Amino acid sequence: MKRSTPISDVARQWLRGVSTTVRRLEIVSARDRRVVLVGNAEGAFRHDDAYHERFLRAHPTVAGIELFGKGWRRTFGQPVVDLEIDGDLVLEGQGDSRK
Repeated sequence: MKRSTPISDVARQWLRGVSTTVRRLEIVSARDRRVVLVGNAEGAFRHDDAYHERFLRAHPTVAGIELFGKGWRRTFGQPVVDLEIDGDLVLEGQGDSRK
């Protein structure tokens, strides 16, 4: 049986490879037991789209990545989370909790 990598280790691995400077990272859980990584960046987006797409393919526990900074926002994969409010009531939204 293959052991899964803790999500904190997966997030650290992602951060080590990102060209854009990430000031703060949120890990948002989704109902399907996957997560969305939401990075608040410092400065401009450094156009490392290919890195994010490769990372998502290699880490199926990460549903999507959302990076944003002053005046820009980039999304990769499916950065959508479901918030169960009360039994039958479920809200679906992007991974960024500040929207």
